[in-house]
Amino acid sequence: MKPVEYNLYRNAKVAVVPHRDDAGHSIAQIYVNDKQHTFSKDSRISKALDYHDEEQRRLASRHLQERLSGGQYFFIENELVDFRDNEYVGYTHDDNSIDSLMNILGVRTGEAKTRSGLRLNTVDSKYTLVNRQESQNFQINGLAKGGDFNSTMLFTWSPFQSYIQGKFEILRLICTNGMVGNSDLINSKVPFVNKWEEHLTIANNQMQNKVHKLVAKRMEEMTHTRASISDMQMITRHATDRFNDDLSTAEKDRITNILTVSDPYKHLRGHYKESVFKDKNLASRCAAHVTRYDLYNIITELRTWVSPSAKSTDLALNVFANSILFPTVEKNTNYYDTKPLLSYFSNPDEAFFGA
Repeated sequence: MKPVEYNLYRNAKVAVVPHRDDAGHSIAQIYVNDKQHTFSKDSRISKALDYHDEEQRRLASRHLQERLSGGQYFFIENELVDFRDNEYVGYTHDDNSIDSLMNILGVRTGEAKTRSGLRLNTVDSKYTLVNRQESQNFQINGLAKGGDFNSTMLFTWSPFQSYIQGKFEILRLICTNGMVGNSDLINSKVPFVNKWEEHLTIANNQMQNKVHKLVAKRMEEMTHTRASISDMQMITRHATDRFNDDLSTAEKDRITNILTVSDPYKHLRGHYKESVFKDKNLASRCAAHVTRYDLYNIITELRTWVSPSAKSTDLALNVFANSILFPTVEKNTNYYDTKPLLSYFSNPDEAFFGA
């Protein structure tokens, strides 16, 4: 990537200009020194101006400008990447440290849209402060041809973090479905101290070893344990929330296939009483028609190949996938009632996933 211009503006002079989009949502536009940035309607900054009463809106705009003025704003080229308002009292790198981070770790473009959950910055930007290490392939026994995976270590940073955050990305090669891993069992934090570049190399090697051992163990276990009704209801809601007229034909077909496979009511209404599908507690204690490994594949399928929506973000699906692969507390598998038969598509080698 060619060198880019970057600057951290400290004690910045900020002007706030309120706007509304075509649907009437408040949009906050700010001017920072010689730079300009427009926040999305869903950002907390724009929502601070979301008043129908124009006098309240003007007052909110003035208060917002007072809070943002004197803050710190990190721009790459003409894009705001991260910022802190004037109430921030935490850590901030000096210019020399930022130069080192930019030169050694650098930035990537397009990462924010396709790999949600990576960035530490607080605004949407085409730039993501992340360094991708060399990928490694690994095999999970018991999954036949579906057991080939690829893992990549990702080191994210911020002008406002005293450490470099290590995360990992897992890609299933047979269908190129992926997720960003977020587990304290594997992730690392590398303090920004002497010889931190060497520590990154060590962290990368340690994380790769942990990923290969722990992920292989967990996924093999997941092929033998069932997802719950509540899990399947959640992924069904995500798929439904992503369906809209703006999707491509391929995306619509993919969602249709996912709903056909995942909807627990469609598959199990003859096996369980109606109360199971209406009571969250009962639903969490009743076994579904697919394994947790199947569910993991459905989640990553939807996340990787279908555009997100306001109610179903890539970050939300990433969190969901992580909760299945790395549960904080192992989910209770002593399900009520008799387990239903596994569906015919509950097979790691089925072509549905990634088809």
